[in-house]
Amino acid sequence: MHKPQIEHNLAATMLRRADLNPGRVALIFEEREFLYMEFAERVRRLASLFRAGGVCFGDRVGYLG
Repeated sequence: MHKPQIEHNLAATMLRRADLNPGRVALIFEEREFLYMEFAERVRRLASLFRAGGVCFGDRVGYLG
């Protein structure tokens, strides 16, 4: 039986979706539409900030919001 793999890396999932459908609406919040390419840009920007802050491949980063 085939078991689907679960992707635990939210950033990788978002980047993959942006590659497939960059101009597609990903989210509508308070009447504003956000495209997948906008999310991808933000993911890349935040990844750069994490790298500059010393976060390395394999490190785990948590979010509490």
